Amino acid sequence: MGKKRDAGLAVEEFCNTWFALREPEKAAEFLDSDIRFMDAGKREYAHGRQEVLDHIRRDIENINDVFYPQVSVIYEQPLGHGICSLSCRLDLRNETYTWQMEGHFTLALDQEKWLIKNICLSDTGGLHEDLLHIYNNIPGAVFRCRFDEFFSVIEANDGLFEFLGYTRQEFAGMGSRMSSVIYPEDLAVMKDKLKAQLKYGNTIHNENRLICKDGTVKWISIKAQLFTEKTGEQYFYCIFVDITEEKTI
Repeated sequence: MGKKRDAGLAVEEFCNTWFALREPEKAAEFLDSDIRFMDAGKREYAHGRQEVLDHIRRDIENINDVFYPQVSVIYEQPLGHGICSLSCRLDLRNETYTWQMEGHFTLALDQEKWLIKNICLSDTGGLHEDLLHIYNNIPGAVFRCRFDEFFSVIEANDGLFEFLGYTRQEFAGMGSRMSSVIYPEDLAVMKDKLKAQLKYGNTIHNENRLICKDGTVKWISIKAQLFTEKTGEQYFYCIFVDITEEKTI
């Protein structure tokens, strides 16, 4: 495992300790003693490990929900020997919605351990309860996922989880990956089929099988629109309906 990957792993473990485990003292173990912290959205600042620890404690006290973070490293830049800068996308999920943030971290290698020297966080928005209510009134499953090898789900309505039989928490524990529930034979050819359709536009239509929690296999008809952000990251906005009965006639 390379040093850059170790730095990214340190950020992932720090975020998990803060947002999911909610253990501020353990989160502080990832921080340099002279750390500088800024939350650009809330205009909050802290300098030094103790001040940042106090900030994390207040954040945990003020927010009762457990969030499950997914950290995606967008850009890595070595700044010198044993110093690394990471720009990350943070997706914080709970039972109700996904909150998205951008995080910029500077880390320094200290006796084979990466310590975080600078943190700058900024909100980019999330799927709030009002929008989720609208999504939940759309028949079928509605979700947004990354165009990656796992089709990682960023946000979804209740219809997706009702169809699959998993709770949001159970699905998050599986890595929020659609690839975990797509029938293996369908998954093996799916990317090639999608890429072939994307040669003619940004909209795709596919029929494939999903494996539900109880082991049943269901057919779906899915339509999706591909969007590309300025960073180059690509997402599908998807909706599918159950066509199992049609397939069994």
